[in-house]
Amino acid sequence: MKSIFILIYIFPFVQNQLIWQLVHKGDGNSPSPRRDCGIGFIQSLKKIVLFGGRGGDGILGDTWIYHTTSKTWREIKTSGPSRRFSFVSGVFGQLYCLTTGEGTSKVVFNDVWCFDLSTEIWTKQTPINEPPSGRYGSVGGISNNQLYLSHGFDKGRRFADTLYFDLISNQWVKLHKDGHSYSPNYPHARCLSGGCILESQLFIYGGCLKGGGAGGPCPAGDSWTFNINDREWTKLPGCASPRTYPAMAPLSSETVILFGGDESSNQVLIGSDSPTDQVAVYDVGRKEWNLRKVVGSIPDRRIGPALTHSGNGVYMFGGSSSNNNLYFLSGNYISSPISESCNQPFFNLIALHGIFMFIGWGVCLQAGAFIARYFRHKDPLWFKIHRILQIVGLLTATAGFICGILSAGLHAFPHGIIGFLVHLIGLQQFTAFCRPHKSVDSKTPKKRVIWENFHRWLGRVCLLFALINCALGLFLALAAKGLYIAFLFYFATVITAYVIAEVRLRWTNKSQVTNSNKEQ
Repeated sequence: MKSIFILIYIFPFVQNQLIWQLVHKGDGNSPSPRRDCGIGFIQSLKKIVLFGGRGGDGILGDTWIYHTTSKTWREIKTSGPSRRFSFVSGVFGQLYCLTTGEGTSKVVFNDVWCFDLSTEIWTKQTPINEPPSGRYGSVGGISNNQLYLSHGFDKGRRFADTLYFDLISNQWVKLHKDGHSYSPNYPHARCLSGGCILESQLFIYGGCLKGGGAGGPCPAGDSWTFNINDREWTKLPGCASPRTYPAMAPLSSETVILFGGDESSNQVLIGSDSPTDQVAVYDVGRKEWNLRKVVGSIPDRRIGPALTHSGNGVYMFGGSSSNNNLYFLSGNYISSPISESCNQPFFNLIALHGIFMFIGWGVCLQAGAFIARYFRHKDPLWFKIHRILQIVGLLTATAGFICGILSAGLHAFPHGIIGFLVHLIGLQQFTAFCRPHKSVDSKTPKKRVIWENFHRWLGRVCLLFALINCALGLFLALAAKGLYIAFLFYFATVITAYVIAEVRLRWTNKSQVTNSNKEQ
């Protein structure tokens, strides 16, 4: 009797857990397996629209409708948008609209198309003003009559702007201009992120920040929300693993989910793929992420799936999977057990690059220069310590330089350019092996004077710009705010130490000259 009571008590909670259902097993009458496609659920018609993507047949441009009542797919034979993948799409009434994407021959689009389910016809929208730059790998969706677009990239550039296309007035409106990658106030330029819209908030998660005139983690693990009304970005707490090509969708009026994606790259040194029976859930009211365990017909791991909200759950199709099944996720995440804690161990080449550079340029080389300037009265000990610190510092910085190239490539962006020049100038230390010797008498040779000034002033310039570049690197690497504060405190401490030591040295030298004059 007791066991029956327990079963009756816990059954409603178990029943309401997050659960994956296989609602349609793919067959010959279904869309072919694909990734990076777009889907949208038309609530009033109980139908799903699917378009494009890429798969074994290359880049696709076919249109399909899934009838949720009869559970059948039907291909729509009609002309429409060019073949494309990684585009932004959403639903407005009985319209499924899309923009951007990459097509054949690596062409990128900035056009807008809408598919009317009542007529089953695609119509190209004609903007009355200049559209944004063509791009793909962006995030966005539709809120009311506005098709939002944010971030993405083209052949040579990453974007960080946010704008929308008004589906009634047919005009583009910019909400947030393209910025730089050294501000903590908004998500840096990126592509291949996950994103969705819930009410008046646009969400973005992860993606790739390196390349295209920018640098940063790839994959990234930061998440943000853009308030459409206030036009302000807000950074969300971290939780799920860094990834590219994930998908996001509203699960309810208060939650969004993050699913799938690629959690590996040549940058990742320590990290593991998330369990297949896990989804990340963001609760808007609680303002927190959770990693929750899902039951049911668990889809296999996949990159680039497509999600769409249906009113009481989320439909999922595609991704880097060999099947073309259609899944449905429903339930209350609160009733589901926690899969694992947030912020699992993760370490990448960018972090290793930063550690090496801080030890090299931020500690060893700074200390070596400090000793050479302010401890010459400890001759010859000062020189021995100075030489050891400079050699160790330069070797460590070189290791960091190599890590930087391996993680970000040879792309031109401010942090990388400054780092390259600083490291190149820093190599002037090796001229010490062929420096002119000091004279045996009291007179210093002119060549020696020139070399000492060259060595001293170039070194000082390098050390100053190295500290500045370390600070820029922290912003670029999306480091935690506490790390910014700690480094700025360290920066201020180093500068203060130099100022105090310089004042003390000059005061000592002045006193010695005064005493010498008195003795004469």
